[in-house]
Amino acid sequence: MLDFDCRGERLLARIALGMGVEREPTTAEPVKFLADAMVGKLARWLRILGYDTLYFKKIDNDRLIELAQSEERWLITRDARLIDRRPGLPHTLIRDDHLKQQLRQIVQELHLSPSAGLLTRCIECNSVLESIPKKQAQPAVPSYVFRTQEQFSRCPHCGRLYWKGTHEEKIRAKVKELIGD
Repeated sequence: MLDFDCRGERLLARIALGMGVEREPTTAEPVKFLADAMVGKLARWLRILGYDTLYFKKIDNDRLIELAQSEERWLITRDARLIDRRPGLPHTLIRDDHLKQQLRQIVQELHLSPSAGLLTRCIECNSVLESIPKKQAQPAVPSYVFRTQEQFSRCPHCGRLYWKGTHEEKIRAKVKELIGD
């Protein structure tokens, strides 16, 4: 059983965990995810939606569990045996192989807001993007982009640049297609 609401900056949750144990979270922070190697595409799309989502292509299961616990992250996995090893760990066991159903499952079960933080995180490294002056972006972007765009963001960790362009409209359409909202 799950009753979980993640809208804006608030997290209201009552987590009914395995074996009938219920636990209330101690924070009003947005949910933070940890995705295992089986759900890499889903992790990327959760970042696109603005959710703090750690993902490692290769990580030992013991380290994965340790990280989920130490950073109070919601584990997302397709590995039922991993969940069985640690009853009581907040998690979602993904049931489907296809991204569309995976994303729908997470959004519906955890009542996530699919557009509240859209495109606010680096899709490569998960850092929160920072706005930068247009002039700072000039040496790193094509001249057409510089002429036609006014707002730019940079990832403070990996340096990747972002700007609003036609790809934002395509991403919004893809989110609508994937989630159905």
